[in-house]
Amino acid sequence: MASRISLFNHFGQWLTEINATFNRSYKLNEFGVGTFTMSTQDPKCREDYLQFGNFVLVEHDKLPAWGGMIDTPRQWGIGSVTSTAYSGEYILTTMITDRTSTNKGAWGVIYQNLVEETFNNDIGGIIKIGSIFGGGKSIQHIYHFANIYEEIVKLSKDSGNDWEFVPSIDENGRLYFTANWYEKRGMLKQYTLYEDFNIKLSSRLLQEQGRIANQLRIYGEGANWQTRSVAKRHDKESIGKYGARFLAQAKEGDDLNANADQLIKDLAYPRKTYDIAAIDIDDTFYQCRIGDKLSISCHSVGFSGSGFGSTATVRILQMAYDEENNGLKLVADEVR
Repeated sequence: MASRISLFNHFGQWLTEINATFNRSYKLNEFGVGTFTMSTQDPKCREDYLQFGNFVLVEHDKLPAWGGMIDTPRQWGIGSVTSTAYSGEYILTTMITDRTSTNKGAWGVIYQNLVEETFNNDIGGIIKIGSIFGGGKSIQHIYHFANIYEEIVKLSKDSGNDWEFVPSIDENGRLYFTANWYEKRGMLKQYTLYEDFNIKLSSRLLQEQGRIANQLRIYGEGANWQTRSVAKRHDKESIGKYGARFLAQAKEGDDLNANADQLIKDLAYPRKTYDIAAIDIDDTFYQCRIGDKLSISCHSVGFSGSGFGSTATVRILQMAYDEENNGLKLVADEVR
């Protein structure tokens, strides 16, 4: 199924539509990458259309709209040119904070303040503030000529919250991006990916990875070690399977006990990461969105009792669409 590809100048004003095969990736809390190739005989293969800093919007009936900035590298071949584009979040890699920028508030407030620092230039003019989750503790960060994208990626990791830039067209046909900050992006769906039905095997379909820890000591703040509060957690089943494995670390976030409860879930067993290719059957492509959680059932990978098999709830972290082959590759982590 072909995508509709529209080009815009760096103010977000529409330029033209082109015919090309556009392969692209979608990533959680990072920018994705897209590429497209045009013949040099195509009358629309023009520098003003393919200029670095211009924008592209790619629309598909079954997949999320993909919008981003054209930038280096550009590869010339015999009679062809291949352009590279980076999804909307990439805009922030071209932006820095003021000499001294003091930001105080919840994680989402800091995010909004950083995004708004781009508003006083032509590129920042195509960004709008959307849904902002305002929960969490109040923090303060002071930035000095800091790269805004790098700081937001770090902010997301530190907070455990998610963010994205969503491309849209306004009533005047102008492209813009909505900046959202979520407590957690995506939703839990009542949908299952079945091996050999709506997903294909890959060479590394399932990887079991990550540190195993089943005896936790999570400690809080205090003037000395005698006064620090400690949350102890253990998982008997994990200890029986893998032996006792201890881990001690400082709490993350405000709630010591909630942090310990989550960590024992995350660390008591290896993390399963699935590398799969979704098949365009029924509404499979419609169901696959970054951040969404759904079920997966495989019969040939993983151990299940005396045989093989694996079932889990997974969260989609990355998607990559190969337009020529109508292939949608997914990277998903098990969720507990």
